[in-house]
Amino acid sequence: MKAQAIEVYKAEGAEAVVAYLRELKTELTPAEHVQLFSDVMRYAYWDEKNLTAAIQLGQAGIAFGEQMVQKHPDQVEAIQSSVKGMYYDIASFTWPGWDEAGITIDDGQIQLGLAAAKDNLRLAQELRKDPLPCSRAHWLLAVQEMAARQYEQAKRNFQQAEMLARQAEAEGEALLADGFVAVVGLLENPDDERLKAKLEDVRKTLRPMDHGKFFIAQLFDSLRIFQSLSIE
Repeated sequence: MKAQAIEVYKAEGAEAVVAYLRELKTELTPAEHVQLFSDVMRYAYWDEKNLTAAIQLGQAGIAFGEQMVQKHPDQVEAIQSSVKGMYYDIASFTWPGWDEAGITIDDGQIQLGLAAAKDNLRLAQELRKDPLPCSRAHWLLAVQEMAARQYEQAKRNFQQAEMLARQAEAEGEALLADGFVAVVGLLENPDDERLKAKLEDVRKTLRPMDHGKFFIAQLFDSLRIFQSLSIE
């Protein structure tokens, strides 16, 4: 069904596949049905680099999921988990810090991503997700707040992400969040030598860790990208 939905999208566009998925008669569970919207959304983003279509598909999937919650109250948790995934993807896809080739993000989409990040965190808490998913939800909200220049809120959510990552014994992700506190500080005060030293310490500690190079790139790419944006 995923392949068929993608073919409908490729042939007829986002509106057509949304209508197709809404009317689809299937033996899938409600959560699996909702997940089809996410599958096409990710195709639009990753394969076509079409952010507008990806957002449209994600928003349609979220609305459909909310309808499914009303129809299937015995399956709320599974359905909301699928909905949460689409909020996460909208928030992630609209963050300029990835510097994703072929993707241009405007201010309106950043604001939309910020709202999606808030809903992603809300659902993580309502669904009582484990510390690591909650840490990642706080991190995602924080990077979107950083993009929106809401620096104090961003620092608070990075600190919360760090605390939860340490609870989950995810030291690399804890250091990533801590490093982003320094990045936000440097966006406010680019000449702060103490923050520059802190970021270098985080880099040295991350380097030998699993995913360390990826996390280091996130930190320093974000600093470069958002310093450039602030100059513009």
